[in-house]
Amino acid sequence: MELPKFRQSVLIEFSSLRNGIGCGGGVVLDIDTVVTRMAYRTKTPETTRGWKWQIRGINGILKYDWNVETDQECLDNCDINDVKIIEA
Repeated sequence: MELPKFRQSVLIEFSSLRNGIGCGGGVVLDIDTVVTRMAYRTKTPETTRGWKWQIRGINGILKYDWNVETDQECLDNCDINDVKIIEA
């Protein structure tokens, strides 16, 4: 599948980090988890390819989902081949 146009929202799947409960009842940090989010491509001079994925509505989502900041950071650092476009 080819890349969407800039600012066009698509459903993407990528690997992010989550915390969880271990078998002994303790907290396990940074569990690799596959995440699905609505995102779009935006231009940025900070990356070598000249654009990055941005989660759609991140400021609104942040009010009820504290994992969105970690998801955006993982998305900023992942390779283009690590992001799968689910639905355009």
